[in-house]
Amino acid sequence: MGMLLLQINNNRFYYYDYVNNEIIYTLTELLSKTEEQVDINTNLNSDSFILNLNNTRSQLTLCVSDKCNMRCKYCVYQDNRFQNVDFSYENMTFEIAKRAIDNFMVSSKYMDTVAITFYGGEPLMNYALIQECVNYIKEEYNDRSVYLSMTTNATLLTEEIIIFLIENNFVINISLDGNKRNHDSNRVLADKSPTFDKIMDKIKIICSLDRDFFINNIHFSTVLDNDILDYDTYEFIELTPHSMRVAEVEEGEYYKNLKKENEITKNETLKLNNINPLLYPKTFSYSLDKEQKVIDILRQGKSYQKFTPGGFCLPMVKNAYVDIHGNYYICEKVCPSNDNEIGNVFDGINIEKIYNLNKKIENIMRTKCSKCFASRFCEICYAVTDKEDYHLELFCNQTKDTVKVILIKYLNKNVNKIFEGDYLC
Repeated sequence: MGMLLLQINNNRFYYYDYVNNEIIYTLTELLSKTEEQVDINTNLNSDSFILNLNNTRSQLTLCVSDKCNMRCKYCVYQDNRFQNVDFSYENMTFEIAKRAIDNFMVSSKYMDTVAITFYGGEPLMNYALIQECVNYIKEEYNDRSVYLSMTTNATLLTEEIIIFLIENNFVINISLDGNKRNHDSNRVLADKSPTFDKIMDKIKIICSLDRDFFINNIHFSTVLDNDILDYDTYEFIELTPHSMRVAEVEEGEYYKNLKKENEITKNETLKLNNINPLLYPKTFSYSLDKEQKVIDILRQGKSYQKFTPGGFCLPMVKNAYVDIHGNYYICEKVCPSNDNEIGNVFDGINIEKIYNLNKKIENIMRTKCSKCFASRFCEICYAVTDKEDYHLELFCNQTKDTVKVILIKYLNKNVNKIFEGDYLC
C-alpha cells in the first residue's frame, strides 16, 4: 500500500492513500508501509505525435537576441553567460527567423490561431528583426490568424516602437517585480542603475497613446524573493489593475553568493508564516493555484487513476523555441546545449532525439514518480528534468513538502468527512 502519514489526532492515524487518491484514518498505526506504485501513463503515441507535429503546432518562440541591457541579480545567465568573458552576444538573422516562421506555418495548418512570441535576452535589442518578421507574416500569411507577443524589460521602449506594437496588436509581457524597492533590489541595468522609474515612464507613454491597449494587451511578470519582500510590495501587486504572473525566484549560485555577502538586503521583520495568502491573491497566486490544483485532484478520488505527472507537453507541438543560431529546443526554459538541441530550422526536427528525451522522462517516472505520493499534484516538466540531479532532487523535495502541507490543511478543514480505512486493518 502507498501511504503517507499526515498526522495523529484523537487516537486516529490519518493517511493519504496515494494509490487510491484519498485521505483516510485508521485506529491503529499501519506498521507496514511499503512503497506501492501508482498507475502512471508514460507513453508518447508515435502516430498521434507525428500527426500533431506536422499539422497542429500552436506556438513558436523566437529568441531574436542573446543580448540584454540589464543584469538582473537572479538571472539564470548570471551563473554562466554574464560571467563568461568568451561568450559572444549575437542577434538572430532574418534568414533564420524566416525559415523558422515558414516551417511553423506549414506545420500548424489545421490551427485556427497560432502564436509567435519574440524573446531574448532582451528582444528589443533586435527590434529591426521584429519589424521585419511582422511585416513578412502580414505579407505572406495574411489569411492566417497570428497572435503576436513579446516578453520585455520595457526599458528600451520608445514612442515609435510602442506605436508599432499597438498597430500590430501585440500582447506585451513586461517584467516588473512589484514596487520600486523590491524591483530595484534585483532588476538593474548593466551599469547597476535602477530601472523601476524608467519602466513607469514607458508605461505612462503607452497609456497616453492608447489606454485600451494598455488595459487589454499589457501583462506583467513578477519574480518574488520571500527574503526581501515587504508589505508595500504586496499592496503594489494587489492594486495593479492587470494580470500579474507571479513566480518565486529560482536561486542560482551567483544570487546565493550575493545574499551571503549581504549585497541583497533581507527584510527580517516580515514573517511570511503570519500572512494570510487569501488577503493577497495576486501576490500568492502561484501558491493558491497550486493549493487549488491539489484539492481539485484530491476530490476526484479513485476516479483519478492513470495519469501523467506534471506539465509534460507534446514536444515542439505546444511550443518550439528557436535560438539565435536556428537550433530547436522544447521551450525557452531548457538549457541550451548540444544534448538538448532537437534539430534546426534548416534540417528539420530530429524525431529520434525527441523519442530519446521521452525515454529519459519515462525512466524518471518509473523510478521516482510512480513511488511518490505527490506525483498526481506535481508540476515537473522537461525543463526540470533537464537540470542536474541535485536540482531535480531539490524540486522533488520542495514539491513533496508543499503538497504535504496542503493535504494536512485540507484534512484539518474536512476532518469530519474523513472515512475509516477499515479495508486496511
